[in-house]
Amino acid sequence: MKKKVIGCIFFVIILAFAACGKNTQTWQEQYDLGMRYLEEQNYEEAVVAFTAAIELDPKQADAYVGLANAYVGTENYEEASGAIQEGIAACGETETFTRLADNISFLQSGETGIKITSFSFDNAKYLAGEATEFLVSVIYRCPDEQEYILMIGANTQEAESFHMLDEDFAVTGYGYYQFRVSIVPVQWDESYFGIYVNLSEADHGDTWTPFSSDVLYIDPEGNLIGDLAENIQGGA
Repeated sequence: MKKKVIGCIFFVIILAFAACGKNTQTWQEQYDLGMRYLEEQNYEEAVVAFTAAIELDPKQADAYVGLANAYVGTENYEEASGAIQEGIAACGETETFTRLADNISFLQSGETGIKITSFSFDNAKYLAGEATEFLVSVIYRCPDEQEYILMIGANTQEAESFHMLDEDFAVTGYGYYQFRVSIVPVQWDESYFGIYVNLSEADHGDTWTPFSSDVLYIDPEGNLIGDLAENIQGGA
């Protein structure tokens, strides 16, 4: 009987260690999961993932930004502002936190328009002039109950104008959206490469004036020209 009891205890210990091994995750894995949920507009699950990432490593500013964006998606602006304040307390004040706080104030104010909230890309590919994937998050508020579209473009054909990509999303009201696009950057002699987003009426002609727009530029060294300069996520 004693041998059987010892054997059972040993078996339980092995199972416990196996379970711990399976459940061990890094902050990066939880962060990546949160970003995937954001892209899928599964905001509640994104909140859970980003919260877990922060618990695993509270010194990662990107996790607080992701959590704030997830709360914006659920229209819980107080919690979004709280996530930013927690991020500032843990990581210090950055331009990214400042811009995101301003954008949340924009949504709370009832003003209409579109704003870029976060912006990331593979720095190495960009500097090499290769096709680069850009992840661009925006918040928006439409001026009425009519349908509008979110659009994204870049100055890939002319330095001073933006070519719109075949990527748009129909919206009404207000909320959060994340573009994921692949673009071959152009290093212009007298201008910077720029990523441009706009909010336009869904029913418009071949030429039109967007209701609202926002743009960020990147210099030849891969640095953002604007408030999001500290939010670049260079990849290997």
